[in-house]
Amino acid sequence: ENEDEYSKRQQKIKEKIYDHVEKFDKAVIFSGRDKNFAPHVLCFAIKGVRGETIVHAFEDNDIYISTTSACSSKKHTVSSTLSSIGIDDGIATSAVRVSLDENNTLEEAEEFNKVFDELYEKTKTSVFAYIMSIIKNYDDSRDIFQEVYVKLYLAAKNYQSQKKPLAWIYTIARNEC
Repeated sequence: ENEDEYSKRQQKIKEKIYDHVEKFDKAVIFSGRDKNFAPHVLCFAIKGVRGETIVHAFEDNDIYISTTSACSSKKHTVSSTLSSIGIDDGIATSAVRVSLDENNTLEEAEEFNKVFDELYEKTKTSVFAYIMSIIKNYDDSRDIFQEVYVKLYLAAKNYQSQKKPLAWIYTIARNEC
């Protein structure tokens, strides 16, 4: 495979992911589709979800992405590239980078999109999103989310109907955090 064919194949994989991610309200894509952007790199964020959280959620599914380029990974700061183009630090801390290589396939892009859907669904769930806003860590938030529902189940018989159910759930979530 020559370099031009290789770039075109990577661009197709990138576009499969790009086309999928751009459909979501909370997703922000920083990479473009034109020739000014690398065909093998896609950078995006999910508003309100830290980049490390996104990275770990994908790692749980054996998909490895990063929060920055390899050159910047030890700095633990917001991407200088995103800062230089005027991206607010609040959203830049949510940024992740998908780097494709010659071994990636369209099937892997489909799997990526499936995992993205699952992650997005979890982070938009109101109680989970509330826990994430406090804890700022996906794994810990997932554990707390489970604990909240166990407590809800165990406490259901003591629920006072004069209290609004959602307020009761959020109180339990806040106490667990």
